[in-house]
Amino acid sequence: MKSKMLVVCLLLSMPSLKAWSQTKVDKFCSVIISMKGGFSSKTIATIHFGENDSLFSFKDTSITEKLRRVNSFSNSVDVLNYMSKIGWEFVIIAPIKLYGTDIEKIYFKKSFDSSELISNN
Repeated sequence: MKSKMLVVCLLLSMPSLKAWSQTKVDKFCSVIISMKGGFSSKTIATIHFGENDSLFSFKDTSITEKLRRVNSFSNSVDVLNYMSKIGWEFVIIAPIKLYGTDIEKIYFKKSFDSSELISNN
């Protein structure tokens, strides 16, 4: 009898537990690996958060600081390893040929609690 009461209490409390849980929000970014320019054969990585800064704003500024470190890398393997290390998930890589130059565009995503984001309603 006690076990049945316990099960009923647990089932009734489930909706209230959901209300206390944090809402997850996926954020995306891309990294472009391209030629440095000029007569150099070196490549450079450049991270992009999108054009609307308010869609990529975090209460903890170290998140974007860590992401900006990607700009110091020169190949896709280092980018993939670093982004994985800081918790971002690889989504897809898109090879692009632009004006005869090969470019790689790598997309990443990470889920954040809504409490970690700056709300710009």
